Order: sequence, then C-alpha cells, then structure tokens
Amino acid sequence: MKNWFCALGFYAFAGCGTSGLVEQKSRTLVESSGFSGEGVDFEEDSIIGGEKIKLEWYFPRSGEPLGWVFLQHGFARSAKQMGFLARRLTEKGFAVVTPSLSVLLLQNKKFIEKMSEELLQKPLKPRGKTLPERFVMIGHSVGAKLVSLLGVGYVARKVSGFRGVVLLDAVGFGNEFTEILNKLKNVNVLALLAEPSACNSWNNVLPSLRQFQYDSVRNFVGLKLTGGSHCDAEGESSDLMCHLTCGASKKDNVKNLQDFVSHWATGFLNGLIDSNYLPGGILFEKLLQDKQMIKL
Repeated sequence: MKNWFCALGFYAFAGCGTSGLVEQKSRTLVESSGFSGEGVDFEEDSIIGGEKIKLEWYFPRSGEPLGWVFLQHGFARSAKQMGFLARRLTEKGFAVVTPSLSVLLLQNKKFIEKMSEELLQKPLKPRGKTLPERFVMIGHSVGAKLVSLLGVGYVARKVSGFRGVVLLDAVGFGNEFTEILNKLKNVNVLALLAEPSACNSWNNVLPSLRQFQYDSVRNFVGLKLTGGSHCDAEGESSDLMCHLTCGASKKDNVKNLQDFVSHWATGFLNGLIDSNYLPGGILFEKLLQDKQMIKL
C-alpha cells in the first residue's frame, strides 16, 4: 500500500487443450476438515517476465501433491495474505504457489502476457522438483483478472493440465473482463463474491459473470456470501488494514469460502465436483436456507 490515504481507498480504486467442464453428480454430505493455518514451507526468488518475483510455496504435509494451484493476491497485498487459504488447499492435496506482485505488475497486461509465455516455456520447479501436470488458477480481487488472463493463454495454447479458474471477489473492468471470460467459456470457471462495497468496486464483475453465464450456457457461475467482506479470501492471514478498509470477516463466511473454494478446485482437478458444493446439494441448499449465501 502506497500510504494511509491510498490504503483507505485502495480497493475502491482497484483499477489505482483445456479439459472439459466437470461432471456434477450427487454425493452424500461430507464434513469439511479443520484448517491447520500453518505457515509457508519455503520462499524463493524467480525471474519471471524480466522481473524478480518472490514466490511462496506450500505443500501437503504427507504424500505427493495431486495437482497444484497458482494463487494470486489482490491489489496492494502480498503472498502472505493468501497463506491461510494456501494451507487449506494443501489439506486437499494441492501444492500451492503464491507470487508477490507489486501494484504496477499486478495490472500490467504486457507483463502478464510475458508471464504466461514464460510459465509455459519454463514451468515452475520449486527447488528443482517437477509439479504435477494438472493445475487450477485462483485469484482474489484484481488478482482474479490476472489468473483469468493467464488462463486465456493456457486455453490458446491448449495446455491439457489447465483445469479451471476460481474468482474470489473479483474486480471487473467492464467489457474487458467480459471479453476475458468469453475466452474461457469452455473452461471450468466459478466465482465467489462478497457484499458490494467500494473494495470490490460494488460487485462490478457481476455483469461480466451474467454475460459469461449466458454465453457459455451454464446454470451456475458462483455464489455470494451474505454479509461477506472483501477480506474473506484472506481469512486469518488478513490484517487490520483490510478490516478497517473493507470490514472485518465473519468466521462462518471465511469457513464457507475456504470450504467451497477447496472443493471446487478439487472437483476441477478430478472432473467431478461434490454436489454438496453445487445447487441442489444438501450443504448448498442448507446454507441457502440459512441465508448464509445466495446463488449468483
């Protein structure tokens, strides 16, 4: 964050082949596991797009990862704010990488294009280790746009391991985001939003999601957490600055966000989302009935 003044409005000025869609089948209700909240496994610097980027890596506590996640933070934040979610994802068997990007790089389309090209030509190898082929992109706020653009690159190059994108309270930019999503219409894409506020530009991504839903002929594009804060995606890794600017997170919203995101990502990877995390599922309908969330 540039300074206190910018921080108070930094979210408001957030502008300042692929696999087939997953099959959706019924399963019995499964309780989610608790969060470990443990820290980063290791950090490393990598030259990407001509820039020195710090990467934070998280791995499952036992066994080899089943797939990996590229997890991007939001505007004026860093990889550390995504640590709690990253560790939650490792509990589902993912390796997770979270880059720290400056405000300028996070919104620099030319850099993102270079990043996409280089990650294809020179895949990430944490400490020399080859990652699994299958992966999912997850981005928060403006970071959702970045992972979507990376996804467009993977679609164009028919990268078979790319399994989809999860958007966390994404901040859209009018027709530009609509065009980006249109290029992902044959890819798994789900969104999870907070309540409209200056921090998410008043849910300005919604028109793009509606158009995407229509163009891709799908009946579900995501959900909105009742009373959700823009900080929910950061969970226990968030800080006072986010809470003062965007509102403190409710414990149940953080739990539900991490539960849905981790199950959606797992479903993308395996080609089958547990129906509890889709409309009609036992858990999904219960949360709707309890007014903890609404379907987009």
